[in-house]
Amino acid sequence: MQPSLTRVFVNGSPLEIPTESSLVDLLQLLQKNEASVATAVNEIFVPRTQRSAVRLQEGDAIMTFEPITGG
Repeated sequence: MQPSLTRVFVNGSPLEIPTESSLVDLLQLLQKNEASVATAVNEIFVPRTQRSAVRLQEGDAIMTFEPITGG
């Protein structure tokens, strides 16, 4: 039996992930250093401390980006 998959969009590209994946699970799948990226789901910023509680749903649009520091 194949695992259930959910299609999301990461930085504009479609990706199938296991159903019930969290944002942390996705970052691990993408091999992103969780401490070095900022994240947003459906254009809403998700703080690092809340990523494990965010369950991704079919069609969600996830953005990952490097925060810019300095001035």
